[in-house]
This record gives sequence, C-alpha cells and structure tokens, in this order.
Amino acid sequence: MEYITALTDLWNEGWYWKKMIIAGIIFILGIIIWLFFGKSYFLIEEAIESEFDRLSAQHWFLSFRKNKRAQLYSQAVSKASSQHSEKYPHYILCKTMGGFMQLAFSILFFLGIGGGLYHWLNDGEPSPVAENEYYEQDEGYAEYETEDSPGVHHVEPHYVEGYYRSDGTYVEGYQRGGDSGYYRSDPDSSTSNNIGGYINSFLDN
Repeated sequence: MEYITALTDLWNEGWYWKKMIIAGIIFILGIIIWLFFGKSYFLIEEAIESEFDRLSAQHWFLSFRKNKRAQLYSQAVSKASSQHSEKYPHYILCKTMGGFMQLAFSILFFLGIGGGLYHWLNDGEPSPVAENEYYEQDEGYAEYETEDSPGVHHVEPHYVEGYYRSDGTYVEGYQRGGDSGYYRSDPDSSTSNNIGGYINSFLDN
C-alpha cells in the first residue's frame, strides 16, 4: 500500500514522473513476459535462422539481392511458425515487447540523465518561475465566495511551494487559502513574501 501511495505522489508531481513511471512499468512488464516466454522466442528464432541459412545455400550472391533475401526470410518464418504453431504467438509477443522495452529504456535513460543533470546544475534548489506564474499554483483548488471585503481572494487551503522571483529573490513556501483569504496584491500580508509588496517597496526606494 505504501508503494502505491508513493507512486501516486510521484504521479502528481508532473509530466516528468508520469513518463518515468509509465516507462518503468512497461520495462518491468517486458522483463516478466521475457522470463515466461523467452525460451519460446529463442527456439523459433533459431528455427528461422536455420531454415533461412538452408534456403540461402541454394542461391548465389544474396548479399546483392535484397528482394530475394526478404523472400527467403519470409519463407523461413512461415515454415518455423507452422512447425511451432503453439509457441509462435509467444515469439511475436516477445518480439513486440522487445521494441517497447527499448523505447521504455531510452525514456528512462535520457530522462534520468536529464533529471540528474538538471538537479546538479540547480544544486537541489527549487526551479525558478516567472512572476506571472505566481498564482498558477491556485489551479486545481476551488474558489468560493465569502462576505469579506472586495478583492479578497479565497481558495481551498493548500501549501504554496517556494519559488524564485525573476530578480533571483527566493520566496519561502507557506500555507495559504481557507477562510482567512488574501489580497492578490498582498497574498500573505507581508511585503517580504509577495510580489506586489516587493514591487512597491522597490518603487519607494
């Protein structure tokens, strides 16, 4: 149950972890399929190669005859599938899953390298966001009306992650929302931790 909760939390983190989780599931599923049906795959693959070599021995200069090679290989596959009709579906399943596994591994590899490089460059600090993205963290939280003064903004209680302003100033994360509400120009009633207050203090100087 804890693993499911952890995966759910990662899934909600954003597109990066969603792709990593999907790719990871596909890769693990592929390993399981290969563990069950890999023997059938190699058996039929060997039968195809053996039949293809036998047919190729009857022709000259196949290296320069692409169409003929394709024809002979198709005949070899047809014979192998008829000889091992019960196991041939396993061969197709493993071959198809192998392609998905390669794609999943590529996604895991490049996203893993990219994520590691990103965190290394940012030294583990929160990623910068533009000031006009400040209120986007309210998305997904229902707004509701109150009897407060005009201009008071209300959303469901939630935690706001820390972020960087465009000038490099870091704003600590904090809790906002609920019945207390806040003004968009002064979200936490402190000029040290809101965009409007920061701009006003800069203009006053």
